[in-house]
Amino acid sequence: MLALLSALVMYCHLPRGFTNKELREHVAQRLGLPPGHFTQGKMTYDLRPTPP
Repeated sequence: MLALLSALVMYCHLPRGFTNKELREHVAQRLGLPPGHFTQGKMTYDLRPTPP
């Protein structure tokens, strides 16, 4: 979760936002994984809100 938050903070100043792929690359780097190892499905799962 900390890797995801750290990567999201990098995009706070970009008016166009970010893509799933761009975010995955940064999160994978922070987790010490190769960029292709962190899949789109894993990223989507991590971005889902948790139920109350």
